[in-house]
Order: sequence, then C-alpha cells, then structure tokens
Amino acid sequence: MMTGQVDLRVEADNLARLRRNFGDGGGVVFPQPLPGLSGEKVLVESYEAGVHVAEFVEQLLACQGDEGAGQEFRTTRRAVASAGVDMLLKMVRKSSK
Repeated sequence: MMTGQVDLRVEADNLARLRRNFGDGGGVVFPQPLPGLSGEKVLVESYEAGVHVAEFVEQLLACQGDEGAGQEFRTTRRAVASAGVDMLLKMVRKSSK
C-alpha cells in the first residue's frame, strides 16, 4: 500500500479522478495533473488561481473593530465554509457508492 503512495503517477490518477467527480464543484477547483511532465517521482499540475487561506486570516485581523468590514468578512467566511462542507459531503456520497 505504501508503494502506491510513493508513486506520484498514482497521485496524478487520483487527482484526475477528483477533477472528473467534482468538476462542477461550485467554485472549488482541483488542479489538472500534467501526465507528459509527471512521472513516478514528480507530479506536475496546472496552476489554478485562487485565494490562499492566509488572505482570509489577514482580512479577519484587518476587520477587527470595523463592524461593517467584519460583517462582510463573516459573510465571505460562511460562503467558503459552506462550499467546503458541500464538497466534503459530495466526496462522501461519491466514495460510498
């Protein structure tokens, strides 16, 4: 079992399966493995633009004491959390079939 985890071609296949299963992720995007550039010891993926979690932390700190900005951040945080929960539940449903 550990041998499969070391072979990054297996990880590329898993990533491709995630993209197939969750391509309609509602804002959640998985990078695409690039098989022609990947192999047993290296996995090359597409770049996907997004927002790093550190940016949310910075926003939270910047909003302290500003009720209007704080409310906007809480709304964004709820939307991100909701997307994450939706994706997790979709993964559970698909993997239990």
